[in-house]
Amino acid sequence: MAPKRMKLVHPAPEGLSPARIALIESINKDCKMLQLPVEILMEIFSWFSDEIPPETSGYHNKASREGRQTDQERALRRLYQTCAIWRHLLLARRWKEVKHQQMFRMLKASEHMKPAVFAEGLYFATHVRTLRIELVKDHAMNALLVAALKAMSNLHTFHLLSPEYYFGYNDFPYTTPFNGQTFPQVRSLVLPLYALDILKCFPKITKITAACWSEDIRPYNVLGKHCKDVEEFEGFTATGITVRRLVRLLPNLRSLKLDLFYFRPVFLDLLRSLSALNQLNHIGIRTHLQDFEKVKADPDLLSVIKVAKEILKGNKATGPKTIGFFHERWDHTEARDVRWDETIIVGEERQ
Repeated sequence: MAPKRMKLVHPAPEGLSPARIALIESINKDCKMLQLPVEILMEIFSWFSDEIPPETSGYHNKASREGRQTDQERALRRLYQTCAIWRHLLLARRWKEVKHQQMFRMLKASEHMKPAVFAEGLYFATHVRTLRIELVKDHAMNALLVAALKAMSNLHTFHLLSPEYYFGYNDFPYTTPFNGQTFPQVRSLVLPLYALDILKCFPKITKITAACWSEDIRPYNVLGKHCKDVEEFEGFTATGITVRRLVRLLPNLRSLKLDLFYFRPVFLDLLRSLSALNQLNHIGIRTHLQDFEKVKADPDLLSVIKVAKEILKGNKATGPKTIGFFHERWDHTEARDVRWDETIIVGEERQ
């Protein structure tokens, strides 16, 4: 039996013409929700803000992979399915962020299609601003993902999830469909170790999160050659080799977030090496401590704060200079991401 084809929806129009309005009104003439008083409708839509939830650094991605939704997302999905008018009004908001499970279902249902045909059917593609997905051991599906990325002309953040089971991920050429492709629209990238080859496909990124890179030095060479506009770097593991390469290859960094799970005296010397980054105005420290009070009670971390202040005060960067401490982990008991962050403004007497 031939596989069932996914029904393609034609792209939604940018505006509503008089003929389109008349058609929608005829379709929705029996929709009781549209007969509610304006005050009630305004109250319903007032629950949806434009605030973007905090972006996790990519270390914990279980919620993204499983497609867990907030109460607001669930309500938005129901309103989106109410009628044609509400669907048109909520189209951009509904597809602003696409998660792994949501996209994976579409790829799975369409894996027999040609990538060009699949991309043409993505009526919501231009509305997507954030995409979180994991590559799979299937060239056809990964090719569909590349086609979808091409169609997402307004995509800002591409979060490639770290595999839930990392063993064996180097044995399969996941990134083959990316060969020769570029995605200049992407500005923020979260990239795990197994997909380093696709770094060169994103020449215009200004922010990168290095998920699971550890002390691997290969990414820094690629960044220095293909991604010269990087200004924010998160998930950086400070070692003698990586610090020297970072300072040499990415001299325009403005924000750098480091991993510091266990203090080592050599970390202070590595931190001082960052003084060569003249545009640096933010240093972030990811710690294993459960709250900021424990940070302030730790003499080693107080030394880190002191050195970081000296670096920021001594460079030529303009604007506010800050030091941040943050913590994030996956809580298996409550099945959610747990995080806190605290910012110290350099130059203020009171912290």
